[in-house]
Amino acid sequence: MERKIYAVHDRDLKQFLTELNLLDKTTRGEIKCPECDCKIALENIGFFYFSKGEAKLCCDDIDCFYKFKIRKRKKKENEETTEEAEAVQEIERQTLEPDSNVEKARTSEG
Repeated sequence: MERKIYAVHDRDLKQFLTELNLLDKTTRGEIKCPECDCKIALENIGFFYFSKGEAKLCCDDIDCFYKFKIRKRKKKENEETTEEAEAVQEIERQTLEPDSNVEKARTSEG
């Protein structure tokens, strides 16, 4: 089941982090922001996200949020570009196959 969570109230933060198995690591200062490498504490959690099935926490610095969004956008654009390139290659491969209907149509037109 997939669900989106848009916000966590301060009063629910500890329970939320407990469910993600992050509360102890956060209170001990073991988690660092993946963008700026600062220690994440209960007071400076800005946002969280999932990467490869694992919950990640980022600090509340707005620059870190922007860096994250830019990196995510570039990754998505690269994935889309790769998918487009693969689709073009597949179409080209199909049109060049001798048993391809596209090739037959081209040869019969000429």
